[in-house]
This record gives sequence, C-alpha cells and structure tokens, in this order.
Amino acid sequence: MFASRAASQTEIVVLDLDAGTARTISVEASNAAAPSWSHDGRGVYFGSPRGGAWQVWRVDAAGGPAAQVTSDGGYAAQESIDGRWLYYTRLDRPGLLRRPVAGGADEMVAANVRAENWPNWGVLERGVFFLTWPDDGDPQLAIVDTAGSPARLLTRLPEFAWSGIAVSRDGARVIYARGRPPRRQHRRPAGRALDVQLIAYVV
Repeated sequence: MFASRAASQTEIVVLDLDAGTARTISVEASNAAAPSWSHDGRGVYFGSPRGGAWQVWRVDAAGGPAAQVTSDGGYAAQESIDGRWLYYTRLDRPGLLRRPVAGGADEMVAANVRAENWPNWGVLERGVFFLTWPDDGDPQLAIVDTAGSPARLLTRLPEFAWSGIAVSRDGARVIYARGRPPRRQHRRPAGRALDVQLIAYVV
C-alpha cells in the first residue's frame, strides 16, 4: 500500500502481489497521504484535507465511503498492535497523540515530536518509537511504552541523511539512510547528491 500522485491529487493504492493488480481505495476529489493498515487489515487510515483542514480518515479496505476520525487536526496515524489505540501526528503542530479506537478523548504521548516528523515514528509491541532532534548533534531514537510511561532514549543515529526510518517488530534494529557531504564542505552543492547508505543499526 502506498500513496500515488495521479494528475492533480494523491490517492491511496493497494497492490495485490499474488494477482499482480492494483486498486485505488480513496477516490474522492481530494489529496490523501500517509496510509496505514488497521491492526486487523480490514481498514486503512490516511490523512486528507477533504473536509477543509488535514484530518485522519478511515476507509474499509474493500472500499466505500471514508469516515473522519480526528477533529482537531491529523495527518499520519497508526493503530496499536492490539487495536485499542490510534496514534497520530498533525501536519501543523508538533506532538504525538493517541485516542481510543472505540472512541474517547485524545491524549498527548510525546510533545516533542515535530509536526513534519511523520515518516519517523511507528508502533511496536514494546511501545511507540520516534525521532527527536537535540539542539546539537545527531537525532536520537526514543520510545514510549504503550501504557503511557515517559519516553526513553535508545540510541543516536549518526550521520542521519534523509527522513524515514524502519524499526524491526522486536525493536532490536533500526534501518535508516546515512550519508555525509563531501569533505571540507559544510553545505551540499546544488545538484550534488549525498553519499547515502542504508544502515541496519542494532539498538
């Protein structure tokens, strides 16, 4: 499943790898981004401004009308492994929040998650991981226990080069793009790519 830019809007596309086919499940005339599956695979969450402002929406995986989930802003969302909680970030304000999937009040999980940080967090069995950026130095990988305990710093990610990380289900490894500009150059020249590598880092 991925977001695909088609003509003047972005849509959510699901690939059937066995059949070799693709289908669109968000067909309303509005952008859709940052898709994720529900824990049981029956639904898809995505961000969309179709109601005027960016909110989190949910649609059945088989298709049909989408239902708005958040009301005070939302962009990227993921369900907890047990399906009890929906974690999400907003596009215009920092913070990682959660709300009961069955309905209820929102609560802040980590206030220092950047608004544009949506590719750099995710849900594991042991908690919710995310990146933080200290004033000086490399970004840090942190985790919050799903019961709501304070965040714990796990490790630094040296030479972090591009937004987007992946963490193994057991939380033992993180994959990210690592690179550095050419030596003796503090800024990357226009049109010159970084030397980027994908690194599997043991946490």
